[in-house]
Amino acid sequence: SRLGRKAALSMAVVSLCQENGIVAYEIESPPASLELSDSHDEQLIGAIKSVGAEREIQKLQHRYVMGVAARVRRGDFPGRVPWPWTEKFTEDGKRYVELDSTGRKTLVVFWDRYVNHGDGVSAIARRLNSIGYYSPKGVPWIESTLKQILRRIERYSGHLEINIKGERITGMMRWESPLTEEMTQEMIQERQRRREARRSIGTCHRFSQVVWCEICNQPIHAIASMSTSHHGDKTYYY
Repeated sequence: SRLGRKAALSMAVVSLCQENGIVAYEIESPPASLELSDSHDEQLIGAIKSVGAEREIQKLQHRYVMGVAARVRRGDFPGRVPWPWTEKFTEDGKRYVELDSTGRKTLVVFWDRYVNHGDGVSAIARRLNSIGYYSPKGVPWIESTLKQILRRIERYSGHLEINIKGERITGMMRWESPLTEEMTQEMIQERQRRREARRSIGTCHRFSQVVWCEICNQPIHAIASMSTSHHGDKTYYY
């Protein structure tokens, strides 16, 4: 039954064991004797039990999927509680989720620098680290970590979503959210604007592919070059 995900696999393993002189039996019902037996009745019973084990696994998977979907619909996280929320329990054992105050401040700074100041994720990471707002693991923020948050930014205004076998399950979180709906929508709009104006943030090519040439009807590409010269103990950049 431990191989019960596929009945054919269970039967194949038992058959190979018998061919090599190994007795296979179920832990919950050990045999009275360890002598090899290849009777028709035992093979038939083994096949029936293998199919039953496979069906039990399928039922378990189905119950898990239904449970995850139900949690999302009632406003709970589908799995473990993510940052900046923490899972806590009352004295009588009731579970609740609390929003971390430092995590909220971190996301507000992220929103402010991204929307109001036009910073990229690298600049925002440096900003957060400089003011002592470190990542959930207590280490300095890096660009890739902030990108992951940006991709799931709607979660931080209370939107829950999970895809189960092609079906999109959504719900509104019943716990406090660090950002408002308006703030997350501003970040989504800014992200889309930046997609349409590549390299317009945090680069010397600020207007590359943004300014349009009316003569050739093509976007203008900025090309920057830097050369150095040394005179005595000084270095000059051009």
